[in-house]
Amino acid sequence: MYDTLLNRKWIGAIALVVYAVIVSMFFTNMSASFVKQTIPVVEQEIDGFLPITVSGGEIVAPRDTIIDRTYGSNYNVRKVVLDTRTDEFETSGLKDKGLYISRKYIYIVSDSKTEIHDFKNVPDIVVDSEVLHSAAEYIQEKSGRYIFSGIVLFFLMFSAAAIGLYSLAMHWALSGIFHNEFRQTLRINTFAYIVVSALTMIIGYNIGIVATFVILFGVNYGVNKWLQEEKKAA
Repeated sequence: MYDTLLNRKWIGAIALVVYAVIVSMFFTNMSASFVKQTIPVVEQEIDGFLPITVSGGEIVAPRDTIIDRTYGSNYNVRKVVLDTRTDEFETSGLKDKGLYISRKYIYIVSDSKTEIHDFKNVPDIVVDSEVLHSAAEYIQEKSGRYIFSGIVLFFLMFSAAAIGLYSLAMHWALSGIFHNEFRQTLRINTFAYIVVSALTMIIGYNIGIVATFVILFGVNYGVNKWLQEEKKAA
């Protein structure tokens, strides 16, 4: 059994992919539930700004209207403002983070910068409650697969990078003692990292980089010591 785990090609990669899929299914289910609960609330808020008609690169309806909404509190305040009384805003006057829409421009204000986009390339369109509802249904229908794909990709990249760095450190620290190949260290760390990661998710506590390193170091030392004794006994 241990010979298969430590020596069979791609066994570690397969285990990591399977684990990533299982974890991603769990988080996708949580995320999809959150999206399902959030979309109706967001849809209701957006509906308060509709209908909006864009024609000729600017908002033509509603005219001479201002709708100002503030969301959040304390340091997490966001504003959403629709003001069709003016063609553009003076950016120095946009102090709060959020979304500001004039007749011809959209301003996205964050802590570090203000992005400005115009309506020149936007086709003539009427955005009303029906369009909004159709978009919300599409997002809700497709969100699961996109969330799942994103989580799988992120988890695989993060885990592979972490395992690779831990393995390099372990190999450097233990190669002088056991003289084992790097691929064996990589496989040991892959299985050990999966177990540690799974346990931290189950208990709901992140043990941190240092503790993970210590655990993986102990596992590597123990496995290599045991393999060394097995060879001597043989």
